[in-house]
Amino acid sequence: MVDSQTVSLYKKLIWMFGVAGLVFLGVLFVVSTDSFQGDHWLVSAIGDSTILQSASSIFHGLSFLASKVMIMVLLAVLLVFLFFKKDYIGMISAFLFILSGDIINKAVKDAVERGRPLEGIEGYSFPSGHAMMGILIYGLIIFFLTKHMNSQKVAKRYQLAITLIVLLIGVSRILLREHFLTDVLAGYSLGLMWLIVGIFFYTLVYAYVKPSAEKEFPKGM
Repeated sequence: MVDSQTVSLYKKLIWMFGVAGLVFLGVLFVVSTDSFQGDHWLVSAIGDSTILQSASSIFHGLSFLASKVMIMVLLAVLLVFLFFKKDYIGMISAFLFILSGDIINKAVKDAVERGRPLEGIEGYSFPSGHAMMGILIYGLIIFFLTKHMNSQKVAKRYQLAITLIVLLIGVSRILLREHFLTDVLAGYSLGLMWLIVGIFFYTLVYAYVKPSAEKEFPKGM
C-alpha cells in the first residue's frame, strides 16, 4: 500500500511533468514560427561584450561539466555507488534513461533541424544536449544520493550545489553562443520530463520487486 507521503510526491512529480511539458511545447512553437527575436538579440549582445568574451575559458569549464565525457564519468561513478548500495534496479534505471535520453535528444534535434547561433559549430541546436543531459544525470544523482544518504541535511546541501551546477551549465551554453536561450529552456524542460519518467519507472519497478520496502521515495525529495 502506498503511503500519503508517496502519493503527495507522485502528485508533485506529475505537476512538474505537466509544467515542463507546457514549457517545451511553448518553446517549440516560438522556435518553429520564429516569433521570438530575443534569441538573436541576446547572441548579438553577448558577442559585443568584451567582458563576457574574456571570461570564455570559465564558461568552457562549466560547459564541460555536461559534456559527453563527463556524462559517461558521472554515470560510471553513479553505477558504482548504486552497486555498493546493492540498488541494482537503480543501476539499470540510470543506465537506460541516460542512454535513451541521449537518443531522444538527437531525435528531436534531427526533427527540428535548427541551426546554431554561430556558423562553424557542428550539429543542430534545438534542444541543448548539455542542458538536457545535464539535468538528467545530475537529477538522477540528486535522487539516488537523497535516497541512500542517512543525513538529509547533507543531502539537501548536495541538492542545492548540484542544482546550481545545472543552472550554470545552461548559462554557459548561452554565453558561449553554442545555443540560443530557447534551446537551453527546451533542453531543461525535456530533460526534466524524462527525469521524472525515469523516477516513476524506478519507483514502480522497485515497489513491484520489493513490495515490503519501507519507502519508495527518499524523504528529502
